[in-house]
Amino acid sequence: MCALVTRRGLRFRHAGHHAGLPGERGYGVPNAEDERLSHAVHLMDSEVTLSQAAAVCMVSERALRTRWNKRQADRRAYEAGLLRNEWDSLLSAVRGRLLMIATDEGLRAGAMLAHRARLSTSEAVKLVSEVTGTKSGARQAAMVKNIEATAYIDRIRELAGGITAVSRPGRGRGPKPRLGMAWGHWERCRGT
Repeated sequence: MCALVTRRGLRFRHAGHHAGLPGERGYGVPNAEDERLSHAVHLMDSEVTLSQAAAVCMVSERALRTRWNKRQADRRAYEAGLLRNEWDSLLSAVRGRLLMIATDEGLRAGAMLAHRARLSTSEAVKLVSEVTGTKSGARQAAMVKNIEATAYIDRIRELAGGITAVSRPGRGRGPKPRLGMAWGHWERCRGT
């Protein structure tokens, strides 16, 4: 659906739908609140104000502002190079705190650490306060790597496949030995 801003207000332009003015019955507006919020965000992408989009789609401005802020945060994370599953796996409060990192390099490094180490909100607050002391993206990323190597490496290893903190060299099974074990099992089951 497209929107048209005229002197009389905001109107929809779409074949087969009559939208009318914001005070009318709301023809052409999606029924479910989630759909209406998504549509209102789409209107805001088309440079319609928050209050106009909320009125046309019959949603609260507060709910629309929340959805819009999430959309903007997700957009920044994706532009910084984060995968959707990495960003979405973080707690909402952790995502909000990480967005305070000004550079894309720092945000990407911090979010990757938060994802791999499953940082709590208080840990994210501490990370961001340490990283935002410098404005250089490369320095921020290096600081995050240093924090990861000193404070969270054992937790990351434990979460990444059950490797214990006190491991002996040559005792863990990496991807190649696991694949070999699976292949051997498959060969035995197949009977060749």
